[in-house]
Amino acid sequence: TNFDATGYKLCPPCLQLVDVVSRARTATPGQPAQDLRGFLKPLRAEVERSPALYADIYALRGLAHAVGWFQLLPKGKGGGDQTLKDPAVVAMHESGGSAFWLARPLPSALLTYAAHDLTLIALLYAHFTRRAWVRKTMQALQAQSVAYVGSIGSREENARLGELDLKRFMPLGIVDGGGEDAGPWYECACCARELAVGYYMTRVVGVEGGERQGVGYARRAQGRQRLSYCRLCSAVARRNERRQGEWVAC
Repeated sequence: TNFDATGYKLCPPCLQLVDVVSRARTATPGQPAQDLRGFLKPLRAEVERSPALYADIYALRGLAHAVGWFQLLPKGKGGGDQTLKDPAVVAMHESGGSAFWLARPLPSALLTYAAHDLTLIALLYAHFTRRAWVRKTMQALQAQSVAYVGSIGSREENARLGELDLKRFMPLGIVDGGGEDAGPWYECACCARELAVGYYMTRVVGVEGGERQGVGYARRAQGRQRLSYCRLCSAVARRNERRQGEWVAC
């Protein structure tokens, strides 16, 4: 954990969370984040029809991306980006995970890579701890960071979620506190997280057995249903043309 001169602290996972919160603070209410437009392009018509379903989905950014976004490093010679990492080490991560970091002694390429990461962490840490809103909400940010770290499962589970393209997003219910007052909670059939009903797509089933959307049909309803996948898992599944779960009672 890092401390600055005033006693505030932010660990690396919290830096990633603060990066997400900084975007959430400036997002348009009820609209998906700007940086999701490219990812959600295959679902553009659906996003335009029901934007609120995607409003609390945020992509995770790596250190290099975040440092580059905030322009915390000067351009290198020829205008190149100094945040770029060793492509050979990046390829090792993509092909074999992170087990090679356990080797001793570490090869010089990995030592250089780690030192570069420390530089980026220090830059991002200094950038955020200079922000008044970060200092004012430090206690809440630390609690959210604990929740975020607690959402990280086993290596096998992380590999499964990675294959489903879910590790590139902040889990639902972390940034906004989990929706404690949003009704009953259910386990997502995809990511296996316990989430309030507000994090699921829902529908009302009418007397005749057909779907009834919206509150206008509440008196005639037999019951309400939800997708077994949370909104994040459902959106990623639809975007990647995979099974989206099924409608179940709630």
